[in-house]
Amino acid sequence: MPVDPPPEQLSRWKTGFRFIVGIPVLFMLYLIGSVWPLAAVVAWFHIVFTGRNAAGTHNVLSWGLAYQVRATAYLLLLTDSLPPISEQEPVTSA
Repeated sequence: MPVDPPPEQLSRWKTGFRFIVGIPVLFMLYLIGSVWPLAAVVAWFHIVFTGRNAAGTHNVLSWGLAYQVRATAYLLLLTDSLPPISEQEPVTSA
């Protein structure tokens, strides 16, 4: 994913409005932050007992962590676009 060059000047109104628009992003971060650690524990037990990771838990973990990184970049004013809910391609079991 290419990174845009930094803007020369940020608008104060746009920056302040971003935190208002960011409330749903924070809510999604709260939901995802409570789901993906559970998926990590399930994945750990699955790896310990079978020796491999299931595609489903891998997809949940990669989706959750990718959304957290995108949302953090948005909230820290590193990007101007809202983080998409799902842009990850799911992994299929081979």
